[in-house]
Formats: sequence, structure tokens, C-alpha cells
Amino acid sequence: MPGGLSTDLYELTMAAGYHAAGATAKASFELFVRELPATRGYLVAAGLEQAIAYLETWRYTPDEIAYLRTVPALQGADSTFFDD
Repeated sequence: MPGGLSTDLYELTMAAGYHAAGATAKASFELFVRELPATRGYLVAAGLEQAIAYLETWRYTPDEIAYLRTVPALQGADSTFFDD
């Protein structure tokens, strides 16, 4: 699976905002597709358990965190945002 640096910057800035606001309660997020292929009338979702297991244990590496600290949009993030 690709690393966390392949996510949208928007997701990281929102996470920093939630952290700054002290938002620690469980949250839910939706996954969606904008449009099905022209010849398809349905979507099958498979492998969700494996994806969740991956996300539950995934962490940024020290090198990735060092890089994120240099991203201008995250310069205002509290330093504890980058802690585990």
C-alpha cells in the first residue's frame, strides 16, 4: 500500500485542525466513487477488513514526519500533532 505522504494535503491540514481543537472522539468518514464505469451498474467493495487492519497499525516514519514539519501548510501545527 502507498505511504501516508500520498494522501491529499487537505486531509493532513484537517487532521492538524482537529488536533488543535482537541477533537479526540471517534469520527466517521465516507468512501465514495464519483462515477461508475459506463458498463457497470454496481460496485463491489472487497478487502475492507485488510484495509482497516492496515490503517489501525500504520504510522508515519521519522523521515516522513521530518518532511511534514517542512510543509508550509503545516507550519502552524502544534508540535504535538507530529507525536505518535
